[in-house]
Amino acid sequence: MTEPFRWKNCYADVLSSRYGEMARSYVCDIVEPSIAAMEQRIQKLDTLSKGDDVVAAFSVGPAEELLRATIMGYCLSLQALWEKQIRGYLESCARELKADHRAEQKSRTGTWDDLNRLFEQVRGVPLSGFDESRRLNLLQLLGNVCRHGSGSSLQRLAVEHPELWRTG
Repeated sequence: MTEPFRWKNCYADVLSSRYGEMARSYVCDIVEPSIAAMEQRIQKLDTLSKGDDVVAAFSVGPAEELLRATIMGYCLSLQALWEKQIRGYLESCARELKADHRAEQKSRTGTWDDLNRLFEQVRGVPLSGFDESRRLNLLQLLGNVCRHGSGSSLQRLAVEHPELWRTG
């Protein structure tokens, strides 16, 4: 008979309990208001361009491009915040749980796939076992696409998250 899995709490678990609140605050207090202001500005320019303001007509496109770049920047910021948090969490857990000394190093330098394996090695359960793992993978893919453009991450994103593409 196998013994049931038991989670051993670490100090990192206590510290990480505020991560969600931090991310929500970033989105609600910084991202959403600035995007709303930019969208309002674009709408105003669009309305003016339909009137007799010729300059406004030439301002809509650049304003929309700025909005797109801003959204990508916020996506990268959120992904970087998350990645820094998970790396710090794993490094602290590896140290506290006295994991292989290479685990601490991997937490600082490993790829996303390395971090997934490391999480299971250090914590005893795969990261995919958590409800939020699909969203975290999405965030990682979005960060890669924002950073690097088209490539394997964009292909994976299209396959794994077709809801992100407009149809029709």
